[in-house]
Amino acid sequence: MSVQDKVTKTLLFQGNSHKGLYPIPHPVSPSIAIPRQPSSVISKQAFLRQQVHSTLWHQRFGHVSNDILQHMLKQSQLSVHPDASPSICSFLFEWLQNAKPNMPLSNGVGMGMAMLLSPLKPLAFCSSAFSQDPSTSSSYRPAVVLPGLGNNSADYQKLELTLSEYGVATVVAKVSRLDWLRNAAGLVDPNYWRGTLSPRPVLDWYLKRVDEAVQEAKELAQGGKLSLIGHSAGGWLARLYIEEIGLSDISLLLTLGTPHLPPPKGVSGVIDQTRGLLDYVDKNCSKAVYTPEVKYVCIAGRYLQGARLFGNSNESIDSALPIASVEPSSEVAVINDMSTSTSTTTTLRARFVGQGYKQVCGQADVWGDGVVPEVSAHLEGALNISLDGVYHSPVGSDDILRPWYGSPAIVEQWIHHLLT
Repeated sequence: MSVQDKVTKTLLFQGNSHKGLYPIPHPVSPSIAIPRQPSSVISKQAFLRQQVHSTLWHQRFGHVSNDILQHMLKQSQLSVHPDASPSICSFLFEWLQNAKPNMPLSNGVGMGMAMLLSPLKPLAFCSSAFSQDPSTSSSYRPAVVLPGLGNNSADYQKLELTLSEYGVATVVAKVSRLDWLRNAAGLVDPNYWRGTLSPRPVLDWYLKRVDEAVQEAKELAQGGKLSLIGHSAGGWLARLYIEEIGLSDISLLLTLGTPHLPPPKGVSGVIDQTRGLLDYVDKNCSKAVYTPEVKYVCIAGRYLQGARLFGNSNESIDSALPIASVEPSSEVAVINDMSTSTSTTTTLRARFVGQGYKQVCGQADVWGDGVVPEVSAHLEGALNISLDGVYHSPVGSDDILRPWYGSPAIVEQWIHHLLT
């Protein structure tokens, strides 16, 4: 890497870090003949020979590269791009400067090492760790993320970063939390009160944002097809969008915790919270298919089993379950039921969550992701997958104790659908 800034170059040769860059060894006298080493070896040595002066973040976290990264590089059988190391140094420096006191160090080191060692994407990066030049991305289909009800675009920034590490360029539909108040326009429609609401004009604003994101992704695709990733309500809104524009540009619809099915009619205490929108989708949208040309993949989470409001139940659980990988065995349905939960007394939380499940599927004592029941998140004709221990939303999630569908360890279990 060539450093043109004289001030930066001087500071680096003095052994100081500057602008996210780290010092390189002092030059050897020209009179001394030394064997020339490959640029990748020089880069790696410079990367592992960093000397960072004490700063607040350094005192808090220690030197992030000396032991951890050296061990990782030693264990790795992959070659390192000559330009990759300085970018990873810059990434870790920026991440540690902005890290919160209770944020695990492994988060930053893990993301940095993933960028350095991942064989699924190019190893040259820009100085900012949170942006990627689309021209350097791989040939994988670009993806468009459709936010769920109440979520905003920023909730999916980490998912966007995770997908970029696999070489998947991602565009998130631009939605703010306040935007969802636009749905209140449906209150003046008599169909709202009759429970026969139609998507338009109530959801015009959302479908327009989706179309804008799709157009942006099509520019990245350069004539290729796209993947749609719908989270929660974003999944059935994606089906609405596909029904209008067709499938000519879409190769995959992957839904994460989407309530696809309308609630049953005539069940005491159950009110259709979509006021007829899911009925409209169920009746008017094309049925799901799973073919080599167009794939529908529906992923459900099994985070918590609900319980009836009254009565006893000994099958509830109040904590996340172990995560196990999913190996599809058919094109129709895949259920990963590897729960190691033990019987406990029904908790207040399980009863509360159960009432939410009941509003969606008509039954309280079922498994779900804490918001959407497992049975509602699957769709006839799609490849249906259930993942243990997966929470519904990025809001309130934790990658270790309460991972959601977009947490790195969970993405690892479904990313192959975007890469094939």
